[in-house]
Amino acid sequence: METPETPADIADPTPQTRDASAPLESSPTVRSGAPPAREKNLRSAVLATPFLLYGIYLFCIGIVMYLFGVVAVVPRYLFGLYDVLTPISEWLVWYSGVPITLGLALTLFDILVLYERKRPHQHLRVDAIGDTPVTVALTAYNDEESIGDAVRDFRAHPMVRRVIVVSNNSSDRTFENAEAAGALTFNEEAPGYGRCVYRCYVEALRFEDTEFMVLCEGDRTFRTGDIDKLLAYAPHADIVNGTRTVEALRERKTQLTTFMFYGNLFVGK
Repeated sequence: METPETPADIADPTPQTRDASAPLESSPTVRSGAPPAREKNLRSAVLATPFLLYGIYLFCIGIVMYLFGVVAVVPRYLFGLYDVLTPISEWLVWYSGVPITLGLALTLFDILVLYERKRPHQHLRVDAIGDTPVTVALTAYNDEESIGDAVRDFRAHPMVRRVIVVSNNSSDRTFENAEAAGALTFNEEAPGYGRCVYRCYVEALRFEDTEFMVLCEGDRTFRTGDIDKLLAYAPHADIVNGTRTVEALRERKTQLTTFMFYGNLFVGK
């Protein structure tokens, strides 16, 4: 059915005239309320910059410079190196205030100016999960001594539907021990931890009867009780990350050496 014409749709047959002296009407200028893309990118870059961390680094550098300048007094007097060490000591002590001041400024800028802007603009998310079954995926590389116990430990949890073990070309009996303990075993031939983790995701996502996947290593750093800790935060996020740097919550004898422990601490924190 055609829509009847309204008076505004009907053209006026009378020719329209305009006084030549009258100014032309300028077309309205449309201004977008959104900032330009460059401004958005700059704002995102500023908010993503860890000024607090950089400030702490600079502050520590300044303190170290100051201490070196003070300690240089000892060899200066012991070995009589006045001409060599005196200007160095004075320079270190004098200019140590530059990184200290700059570090304090960056720290205060991050805390007092950017803190509220960095907080996500979202409400607390709470999704009911109920008794949802879980698929556990373990990465393994030459873990024959621990993989069997790890598989049996996770399979004993009432919410675990299955345990998957992905071996990354292990040269020992990791693959056989995991299979004997009841795990679904796969061997990732491409070397590298990232390849092994990706294979864990690929194999775990094939199963549609579990909504959650728990990914960890097969050296017993994590235990079956850690599943409950992860699931406690599951209603609030899509991904929950665990930690291996809390001594009271991790096993003493694992492959996590002292070097790896502090590597996790500094990189992860």
